[in-house]
Amino acid sequence: HISQEVLKTNGVKDAMAMIGFDLFTSSLKENAAAMFIGLQDWKDRNVSADQIIAELNKKFAFDRNASSVFIGLPPIPGLSITGGFEMYVQNKSGKSYDEIQKDVNKLVAAANQRKELSRVRTTLDTTFPQYKLIIDRDKLKHYNLNMQDVFNTMNATIGTYYVNDFSMLGKNFQVNIRAKGDFRNTQDALKNIFVRSNDGKMIPLDSFLTLQRSSGPDDVKRFNLFPAAQVQGQPAPGYTSGQAIEAIAQVAK
Repeated sequence: HISQEVLKTNGVKDAMAMIGFDLFTSSLKENAAAMFIGLQDWKDRNVSADQIIAELNKKFAFDRNASSVFIGLPPIPGLSITGGFEMYVQNKSGKSYDEIQKDVNKLVAAANQRKELSRVRTTLDTTFPQYKLIIDRDKLKHYNLNMQDVFNTMNATIGTYYVNDFSMLGKNFQVNIRAKGDFRNTQDALKNIFVRSNDGKMIPLDSFLTLQRSSGPDDVKRFNLFPAAQVQGQPAPGYTSGQAIEAIAQVAK
């Protein structure tokens, strides 16, 4: 839907989408996508790149299906993916991520009111759907299971488990194992994944483990060892990066 609307925009030549990639955090996410938009040649369009960006941000500002941000290339290629600036809000008082989210949202809202700043945002999102694994330790003892064996089994099936390295064509590569998607995508998969007990019996995970729906951050960052929330933004048209950094520093105070 978004790519089709983008291609209808005046001055746009083509667009390429990468599903599952978050450009702002450079990480893989199931609920993210990145799009690279090619513009028509200068002689074939009557609008600038900044005008196209402004039009696209306005067009998708109230889209209920997705949160979209359109940005330009960095002034100096290679120094940044998106250009602009970034800062980190450190958690030095032991707050929960939900509390950090509230503080950062206030900072972002205040920053977007400054004339020197535009498209200020945070990469922290504590509303990401998750499952919390609840292990019944009494049943673990009953089945004579070792906790580390349970974790190793889950890593090798639901997550990834490092095995070893091998060399090929002058380079080293890792060997990691995990179950195919069909065998780990649903809650029912727990009954088909087994852990060997200390007395040699194979015990399914659902015998002592349950899943509980929850929410939390999908991308956790640290800055100088402290848990932190990343804030990104761009200078508004007509302002330098130095003025933008000074403005966001004033807001943070």
